[in-house]
Amino acid sequence: MKIIQKHLRVLLCMMLTAALVLSMGGVVSAEETEDTTTIGAADTESNEIVYELVAKNDRLALYADKTDGYFYVENRETGKKWYSTPADIEEDPYTVGLESTNLRSHLVVEYISREREIWADYAQSTNSYTDCVEHGGVTVTVIDNGIRVDYLFPILEIQISVNYVLKDTYLEASLLTDAIKDEGEYAVIAVQLLPVFGAGSWRDTGYLFVPDGSGALIHFNNQRKLAQNYRAPVYGVDKQVVAETKSTSTEAIRLPVFGTVVGDEALMAVIDQAAASAEITAMTGHATCGYNAVSSIFGYRLLTSQYNMYNRRRVNQMVDLDHGTDAYAVRYYPLSGEDADYIGMAGAYRDYLIAEHGFQKRDTTPSFHVDLIGAYETEASFLGIIPYTKKVPLTTYEQAQTILAGLQSAGITKLSAQYTGWNNNGITNVKIPKAATPLSVLGGKKDFAALTAATASSGVTLSTSVDLTSFIKGGNGVSATKHAIRTPFGKTVKQPQYILSNHVTKLGADETMYLSTAKLTDVAARYLESLKKQGLTTVDLTNIAENCYSNYFEDDTAHRTVGIQNVVAALKAYQDAGIKVTVQNANAYALPYVNVVTDVPTVSSGYDIFDEDVPFYQALLHGYVPYTTRSITQTPNPGVTYLTAVESGSQLQYNAIHANSGDLFDTEYNYLYGSTWTLWKDTAAKQYAEYQPLLEKVHDQEIVNHAQVAQNVFVTEYQNGVKVAVNYNAQDVVVEGNTVPAQSFCEWEVIA
Repeated sequence: MKIIQKHLRVLLCMMLTAALVLSMGGVVSAEETEDTTTIGAADTESNEIVYELVAKNDRLALYADKTDGYFYVENRETGKKWYSTPADIEEDPYTVGLESTNLRSHLVVEYISREREIWADYAQSTNSYTDCVEHGGVTVTVIDNGIRVDYLFPILEIQISVNYVLKDTYLEASLLTDAIKDEGEYAVIAVQLLPVFGAGSWRDTGYLFVPDGSGALIHFNNQRKLAQNYRAPVYGVDKQVVAETKSTSTEAIRLPVFGTVVGDEALMAVIDQAAASAEITAMTGHATCGYNAVSSIFGYRLLTSQYNMYNRRRVNQMVDLDHGTDAYAVRYYPLSGEDADYIGMAGAYRDYLIAEHGFQKRDTTPSFHVDLIGAYETEASFLGIIPYTKKVPLTTYEQAQTILAGLQSAGITKLSAQYTGWNNNGITNVKIPKAATPLSVLGGKKDFAALTAATASSGVTLSTSVDLTSFIKGGNGVSATKHAIRTPFGKTVKQPQYILSNHVTKLGADETMYLSTAKLTDVAARYLESLKKQGLTTVDLTNIAENCYSNYFEDDTAHRTVGIQNVVAALKAYQDAGIKVTVQNANAYALPYVNVVTDVPTVSSGYDIFDEDVPFYQALLHGYVPYTTRSITQTPNPGVTYLTAVESGSQLQYNAIHANSGDLFDTEYNYLYGSTWTLWKDTAAKQYAEYQPLLEKVHDQEIVNHAQVAQNVFVTEYQNGVKVAVNYNAQDVVVEGNTVPAQSFCEWEVIA
């Protein structure tokens, strides 16, 4: 009956169109027919999907099939149509098996049986084509400027509803979390929303963009069948997840944005609500997959597990989450022309942050950044009998003056400094600090006052660093039993240290706990008052903007979507108090409240599915918020890190200690090896002399273009016409008539 009804609709459409053509003398313009029913892509079940106009504005139009909910968004300026499922799917010669039905679906649902909740090894999955469309389980309702689609999975007794609404410049897909119904045997764990919206086919040229680290591109049809599909959580892995081993270092997703570029058109997606509950996933075309697509997955519930020592099995627990919103919402922006690439996406995402979250320009004065390292704690004994912990100075307040003055004498005149380990317990945050009090082992209040006076008179910006989120033991008003985050099993989360040689947990080493974000509000307010009393107007809040986690402790239970609100409240309080805030590798929600972002990665995680690393994060910030590389002294290849800084418009950062860094060998602080400032001073001065003149020209300019122009040669263009070519090769190259020296860079200006 369903097939017959659809064929009747198609026939009626054809008759109406023919009658209209005859009445107009045989000619009908596109503008005159856009309000009539049109016929779209093929569907194996009914042969035709019938698209009808449901909403339009000056830029976009939304057409939808009112039977099964398929739709496309048309860019009215270019005519490009972005289909919710591929329009040419019947011609796909590659895709087989389950993937072929996923390509016909708006939702892929991960679920478990409640009866097997405790022992389930993994969640099962189904899709809206197999379990909804083929069973007549889709209901479409026309709403203001769009449609609501109710997807009923009759076998699983699950219903999920999504609103697709056309706005001025984007389509918003809102998965209504409050409307999810799964009271039967099966429980929803996660939902992949619009898994192939805007997908590129085996015939297309283009790429997928994912915001992994600095950003990464996945070229269409890169034939990497053996590479796993990309899947990673937005804002990084929840601290609830503690790995038993750690063999690799990966980058996190800091920005809830992704996109597809097909030819000279692009579709950018921004996760607008419940981003901390999301993952981003991508697949590329190969011998058994004909399409390239990137999308997001909404984690509706948490399925967590712990090892049961008694029966030596893992035991699961399913947790209902409060996502802090009644919908998981994703905006899809069609882009064209100069905006249809990853740099255009960065600009469009910046516009979104400005319009929706108050993001704005900061003072972008270019500086050379130094992370001064103060003191560290180590175990010692009195008379060889009585154990105690002592603080060992690496850089006293007086020595910090020596370092900064020495760098200025070497020609590094514009300096910004963070001072880590200057108070509390030094580098290691044993306890959450109670106040901004200088350490006596570094010189006490008198020497610290002399340091702040010296930096102020010499034009150095000094930010004292503090960690308000992680600690090793309770104290200073923070209780490890009451204020450390816990798992759904009631176990305190403790992050171990790992042995570099074999990647397993280091037994006997201190384990890190994380402060509940509910308590963070009080702790941050207390520390803010202490800063004011010290007369300090800048602060480095280190990891507050990158540590994103949940808590499941009695009345303090909060999914990290809710916890983010507490972090934002703390940052806003500092901003309102006139304190300039520096943070490390910030997640998107923190960007409107910070003045400097340090330790920004210049690479991605380097997964096999990736083809290129790109400076998306940097293109978003450049000209608006200053940012630095990670400490060049601590990167695997300092020379390459320097060049990537130039390529991405990053400011330079070095760790600095006055002591001999060799003394730290074979300690937990051996990552600071090579940080003694006299070891790198001359190299840094040379880099500053080369790079600072360029930064002076472009520090307040947006990045408007970035491209690889030859093997290992990249060009970055700025708003004012300055172009920079970076050559990673061992031999000189010529770019646009300019010789770029080997393992160096060259700049020139485009004359309009």
